[in-house]
Amino acid sequence: MSEQLLTPYIGRNNGRILAPDPNGPEWQREAACQPAVVENGPGYTMLFRGIPTREFAEPGKYRSSIGLADSNNGIDWVIRDESLEIRHFPEAHDLGEEDAGVIQISPNSNRYAVTWNNATYGEDGRIRVGIGGAIVKDNFETVESQTPVILESLRPGWMRAKGLALFPEELANGNRPFFVTLGADGPYDLIAYDEDHSLDDIFRLGESPSIITPEDVARMYVENIYLPNLEEEVASGGLFRRFLAKHGFGTEKTTRVVARRGPESGPSPLRVGEYFLHFLSGADLEKEPTWAVDAAVFDPKERQIVGYLRNVLTPDQYKQKDAVVGNVFFPKSNIICDGEKTDKEVWLYGGIGDVASGVAKGDPCAIVDRALDAGYQRSKYPH
Repeated sequence: MSEQLLTPYIGRNNGRILAPDPNGPEWQREAACQPAVVENGPGYTMLFRGIPTREFAEPGKYRSSIGLADSNNGIDWVIRDESLEIRHFPEAHDLGEEDAGVIQISPNSNRYAVTWNNATYGEDGRIRVGIGGAIVKDNFETVESQTPVILESLRPGWMRAKGLALFPEELANGNRPFFVTLGADGPYDLIAYDEDHSLDDIFRLGESPSIITPEDVARMYVENIYLPNLEEEVASGGLFRRFLAKHGFGTEKTTRVVARRGPESGPSPLRVGEYFLHFLSGADLEKEPTWAVDAAVFDPKERQIVGYLRNVLTPDQYKQKDAVVGNVFFPKSNIICDGEKTDKEVWLYGGIGDVASGVAKGDPCAIVDRALDAGYQRSKYPH
């Protein structure tokens, strides 16, 4: 286990800087979690997942919303009465939007790119999870454009797409890289990297179908930056092998499943010197389901991960009282602030137990240096 290089902020309420308010808006009375924080003027705005009821996946009762909260210091938050207005699926099939990500499109601009996971009931009665997005402005009160589907779930149903994390900078050619979780919620999921689309391409003003095709998914899966397990290959299963083969990528080798759940993408990567620091929910190799935080260092020149640390923050550092899902700290956003012990601190925000929001602090340069010392061995999977 890596030395924990992030220190939880436990100022009050067991480290919960935001929790559901039973007297607040109805749409957040059971959960206020997965916080995506971004600078907004002199202060900060948080986009978070609000849940009105724990009757999960009950159409007409359960609907996850993207809530908004504001803060002057990044710790004390005031929830707005209205959630972000981005509804676009028929009510009978709509389970809402969750786990938002956000970047400021350019420094000092009033425009933000917001992404989220959308959940709906398909015609076959199965829950389908994809990714949507919007460009918002005017203090998050105006949705300038909306894209219901950036990357949709693909058949078979386990090929879920979640957690699109846009880089804060574009490439010299104008394209905007991103990480994305493919095959989410299973032992075969991984985080892929893409740099073939501009921000305008990604947010296509509501056009359909998805800009990212099944062929793109197969390519990203084979040419992934991360891997399902840090040490061993993971059995892909017959359905998955046939999916890859259909789109031009053949693989014969499978081995036993050694991970309960593969890695899932976290917040927008953070520029630290010549590298990008990406916090993520690492592969779950524990006996009990666990969502801890790993740290990866991405070299934009080499287009690859060059350093990796496991367990830089573990959920047992936060009390999981009243958790919807226990043993969870899920990283969703990071900002750079003036530090108390170092010149700059990274503040990593995440969801506690899928019910509340917390933050941890650390030295980003120390994390990058330690990860570079640890290095990174890329898996041969699935070749």
